[in-house]
Amino acid sequence: MRTIFTIDAIDNIMLEVISSYFDLSHSQIFKEINEALNKTIDILKMKGIDYADLKNCLIPRLDRKEIILVFDTQQIDSGWYGYEVFKKVIPLFNKDSTLSVLIGDFSDRINNQQFLYDRFFESLNQINTFKYKHSSQFFFVYINNLSIDMINHFNEGLKV
Repeated sequence: MRTIFTIDAIDNIMLEVISSYFDLSHSQIFKEINEALNKTIDILKMKGIDYADLKNCLIPRLDRKEIILVFDTQQIDSGWYGYEVFKKVIPLFNKDSTLSVLIGDFSDRINNQQFLYDRFFESLNQINTFKYKHSSQFFFVYINNLSIDMINHFNEGLKV
């Protein structure tokens, strides 16, 4: 049996929903997971990537850091703000690094803007100026497996 490396599978309810909807047993789900893993490994291999080499970016390490880059979409003159963000972010990556990148909007699923506002500024290291109006104006880019130098490189490279 192969080992599955994952950032955070605990909060993923997809398998639970599929299992319930299709009335699948644990052994059937286990089989589906392993088939998906094998397909993923085969696809990566065709692209010259060894799945085992991705372990460091899929499983957080205590000796590495993570960062969430926060972008104010109101300062981007395009509805395709993700594209505009990555035009700035991708050139900052070291092509030899192995990182995990996750993206998303700061959406208000709990319908509590004050709570989100408070959490937002709790640990924000603000580099550029902006005016907070609503959580939905922000787009996040999460990157892990970083050194302090890499974090500084991203912060410097994104200063306006």
